[in-house]
Amino acid sequence: MSAHPHPLADKALAKLHRLAEGNGLSPADITLIGAEEQGIAFRAEMLLTLETSLEKKRYPGFARAARRGGEATQLSSQKEMDSARAGFETQISESSRWINETVAQLKEAPGNGFGMMAADITLDGMARVFSASETCTSCQGSGTAPCTVCQSTGYVTCKHCQGTGQELCPTCNGRGTDPQSPHEHKYCPTCAGATYINCRFCLGRRQVTCPACNGRGRTSCAVCGGHGKFTLEQRVLPTVRAEFRPLESAELPSGLRRALDRGGFKLLNRLAKITVGTAEDLGNKKARLAYEAQFPYAEARARLAGKAARITVIGEKAVLRDVPPFLDAPMEAALDNAKATLDKALKLRAMGDLLAVLLSGRELMDFMRQYPMGLSGQVVTRMREHVLRLVQERTLLARAGASCFCLAVLGGIYYALLASHLRAGFAAMLFPAAAYLFDAFVCGLSLLGLDMALRFAAASHMRSLTRPGEKVALSGQRTGVLGLCVGACALFLYLAMLWFLGAVTR
Repeated sequence: MSAHPHPLADKALAKLHRLAEGNGLSPADITLIGAEEQGIAFRAEMLLTLETSLEKKRYPGFARAARRGGEATQLSSQKEMDSARAGFETQISESSRWINETVAQLKEAPGNGFGMMAADITLDGMARVFSASETCTSCQGSGTAPCTVCQSTGYVTCKHCQGTGQELCPTCNGRGTDPQSPHEHKYCPTCAGATYINCRFCLGRRQVTCPACNGRGRTSCAVCGGHGKFTLEQRVLPTVRAEFRPLESAELPSGLRRALDRGGFKLLNRLAKITVGTAEDLGNKKARLAYEAQFPYAEARARLAGKAARITVIGEKAVLRDVPPFLDAPMEAALDNAKATLDKALKLRAMGDLLAVLLSGRELMDFMRQYPMGLSGQVVTRMREHVLRLVQERTLLARAGASCFCLAVLGGIYYALLASHLRAGFAAMLFPAAAYLFDAFVCGLSLLGLDMALRFAAASHMRSLTRPGEKVALSGQRTGVLGLCVGACALFLYLAMLWFLGAVTR
């Protein structure tokens, strides 16, 4: 008989032993009763269906197909473009290139695309852009249109003289006499007594050049933007619909079927040796790609903390499924102990790991990654609340000492600020109500400083309990009810200092 009749189950048992180590369970509490191991050859197929997406555009000017990606083909008319597009779609559906391109993309995906459900694979390298030009019907291809401002004459009525060609003499203001010699009755040197002169804008012609067309009588066509033509563009992008289908899944062991139902077929990407067969062209824009996933599998019967359990073991890495929360019992015993202290709680390795996660400011999910099995979510939540409460109790004296020191320092700072009349000077420089803004700023800065000081005191105290190399982040600390009380005391101290120094305006 072989010395290791259950190699996969033994790997699973070693994982459970490592998980239970230091968590109130001995190796004798986790034993293997029996196991059935076998090699699984799981066959599946990927059904590929060719589809083409058509994107149409119409814009003024010349073709910009190169900017959109894909091989560009310029045609002379829309009819030729439609015919060329239809021929291209027929060509790619009858060739095997789309199959080869799809298989190449699947082989670049994790697990060669194994387990990819209802995915759309775009073949950008096979995209084709067809374009054709059509004449603008508004301007008949000229790119210009009659100017509507001047009615194509190129001139408009002069607004300065209202089309009269004359304006009042600016020298004599229409009096006709020289303003420099009002008593000598001399004629105005500019208008010679006529009181009017030729308009300085139209020079007496009564019209000026049209500002819209600059005298040309025509403007750019508003429909085509002056291009005289439109570009019709059709971009054909081959897209393959991939549908993954397992074969003979009913013959799989029940534990494996449960694992695949929960984790999906992509679970085997990292657990199995996946081979891809040759793609088979089924015609009618369809193809089939065969897969085979080979991996060891075991269903182990074990006794965990006195309770029998049936565990599923998958792959050479011995990934475990269907493991009951066997660590709940020792954790609940520690949680229900009314005389528990932080030192006693940390005798359980899981408690220490959870404390390290919380002190470093990381998320609870980081702890769950360390214990992916063996603990229920309800117990983890209770553990978190229990550890936080014990940390608050452990750091109470350190936070209280820091609070007294901070209040003494704040008292000195408040006295120095108010005795220097900085508050009154701030109000005099801006406006009277600015004194209250000064109060709010000082109090807000004080509360922020208190919060940081209490967090720092708690973090400094907890560093003695952390393992070598682990960090204690300030964000992972809590000030608790003590922080609220100290904050209220700081505000009261500031108001008392205001009253004592007579800084409040009466």
